[in-house]
Amino acid sequence: MSARRTTDGTAFPYFVTKVLRTRRVTPHLVRITVGGEGLSEFPYRSPDQWVKLFFPPAGRATPEIPEMDGDDVPGWYRRYLAMPDGVRPTMRTFTARALRPERGELDIEFVLHGDAGPASRWAGNAHPGDALGVLAAQGGFTPPEDPPWLLIAGDHTALPAIASILESLDDDDRALAFVELDDAADEQPLTTGRGVRLRWLHRRPDAAPGEALVEALRHTTFPLGTPYAWLAGEAGLVRSVRRHLVGGRQLPKDAISFTGYWRMGKAESDAYTDEELAEARG
Repeated sequence: MSARRTTDGTAFPYFVTKVLRTRRVTPHLVRITVGGEGLSEFPYRSPDQWVKLFFPPAGRATPEIPEMDGDDVPGWYRRYLAMPDGVRPTMRTFTARALRPERGELDIEFVLHGDAGPASRWAGNAHPGDALGVLAAQGGFTPPEDPPWLLIAGDHTALPAIASILESLDDDDRALAFVELDDAADEQPLTTGRGVRLRWLHRRPDAAPGEALVEALRHTTFPLGTPYAWLAGEAGLVRSVRRHLVGGRQLPKDAISFTGYWRMGKAESDAYTDEELAEARG
């Protein structure tokens, strides 16, 4: 497995970028390439590296956020929440699909679902020159050195990270990868080594997230040895798959990295109570 930088410090640098170009990858996925001053210094920390995106409020051309004081993330977040309505930019968490520091470019992929959410709405209407704030965060893909094999699983929101992870593997690394989609038209060619088996799964309209994925895992013969498992996507999907791996497959909990990217019917900001918001805003 190739060497990877997992961190280069605790700082979380912020960049104000501009849209350079957009490309529709599949019917419901658009890749937006942004560039900006300083992106050549964007830190690479893991193939599933998270970025915090900040969308300008209505009537403002550029998003503004509070200064990050070292690695005081809780303090910074309180200051962000305390910004006045109409000034505070909407924040969402995404994965950096590809980074080209030599060209000062960053690719981010968005799942499009109309104007139902601010990220989808912005991405569906993005044009060259539009501003986007990007804060470099961490990632969750931290396999041990030379695991027997890898298990990679997620939904459409995890697809950019899954693609990046698979591209980062050596040709002789062994991995099973599963991607659950709502629409078969959103399958896309991925770069994989000869040791990777990739399966596309299609969720029925009346099925809960993760149902197709867990069913596929139940009928899959695992290779020998304890894998390192990486799970991401809708919170219920991640919970169901993790429960199956720990309870049904007896995988040790510390062999599984998992992240709930989103929750069905909830926005990212819904993770915080009204009381917490009121306290942050004074």
